[in-house]
Amino acid sequence: MAACNSTDQVLDTEPAQTLIEKAIAALSALHWAASNARSADDFDGLAGLVGAMLPNIGADLEAAHIHLGGVPIGRFAPRAGIAA
Repeated sequence: MAACNSTDQVLDTEPAQTLIEKAIAALSALHWAASNARSADDFDGLAGLVGAMLPNIGADLEAAHIHLGGVPIGRFAPRAGIAA
């Protein structure tokens, strides 16, 4: 898939789409875990998952944003191996 950016250059959006899909899948998994948490131990585990997963989700979204021509927000650094 391609799109034009503000300088009318064709931009390959597939890498950004892949990063966004990964982030959505991770958020969906967190939503499922939250919906199924029943005990204090479940909620403790959920808190650990959220803490571990949010930086990766943020990094994927930041990399997608940069790839699509956005100015880096700077809250999450894209992880090594993720091409913006």
